[in-house]
Amino acid sequence: LMALMELVDGPLDCQHLVICIDRGIEEEDAKSLMKSLQWVGFELTTLDHWAHDVDVTSDKWLFMSMEI
Repeated sequence: LMALMELVDGPLDCQHLVICIDRGIEEEDAKSLMKSLQWVGFELTTLDHWAHDVDVTSDKWLFMSMEI
């Protein structure tokens, strides 16, 4: 995760990092993963910012983003 964050902040020069979490994983595992990601600055999000008014709600993925 740290290497990905360094790439996004450095050579890729991105403003946001979005990760996808499989909705099919066990609930306890998902809660633990999401709590850990929130601790480092991620928050639940949608892709509305990039989808330009297209509904991109996924039944397979949860999205979490972080501003870089």
